[in-house]
Amino acid sequence: MDAAHRPRTLSGFCNVLAASGLLDEQQIESTFRDFQSTQGDGESTAAIHAFTSYLIDRGHLTRWQCRKLLDGRFKGFFMDGYVLRDYVDSNDTCNRYLAVEITTGQSKVLAVVLPSLIPLEEGKPWYWVEEPET
Repeated sequence: MDAAHRPRTLSGFCNVLAASGLLDEQQIESTFRDFQSTQGDGESTAAIHAFTSYLIDRGHLTRWQCRKLLDGRFKGFFMDGYVLRDYVDSNDTCNRYLAVEITTGQSKVLAVVLPSLIPLEEGKPWYWVEEPET
């Protein structure tokens, strides 16, 4: 967890969310206005959790993404043409994530090789795409 970036206020959470690129500024502002009209204002931890629940309930973010953002993590949600939506599992060689292909909206599983096994190439980990089990 990145304590330096961990949001302590609702506006801090919105800043971390904006830095992540998961929603653009306009989407954040619009969703935040809608949230305020139904939930009221507030900067408490409870308000942050209420807003994350609001984002999850409306399909803007997943619980996994919100947990990462609440930990102050705003990098690593995108890999090439994919957005990571959820953690699936791990083994000795890789971590697997449910991802959505940005251009098609199709769900895939990305198997991301552990950096301890194969060094990052240009700052990016090695991965391969698997079709999700149905």
